[in-house]
Amino acid sequence: MISMYTKQELTLQHCCEGKGQRQIFRELGISRLTVKKYLSQYQLQRSDNEDPGNRLSKSLSEVPVYHTSNRGKLRLTREAQSAIDELLKPMKKSGVADYTSKL
Repeated sequence: MISMYTKQELTLQHCCEGKGQRQIFRELGISRLTVKKYLSQYQLQRSDNEDPGNRLSKSLSEVPVYHTSNRGKLRLTREAQSAIDELLKPMKKSGVADYTSKL
């Protein structure tokens, strides 16, 4: 999931600076498929009779949409819980926080 700022940044780099998808994903440190997705959405929103400035402004101000209906539910396994407990042991010993009482 990317922030609205990141979406704006990648769109501006492509439209205003002429950068390609590979250069953008390397600079921003996000997946190339994510860059492709948002640039494709921008291209679909374009209409030839709309002012390019308005089009870009509208695209940049839209909140990213995430389609999660095709994702399966994840479950916390005993193996994962054990790994989490091992990672929290040093924090519990040092007295930084007691997370188990809040669970």
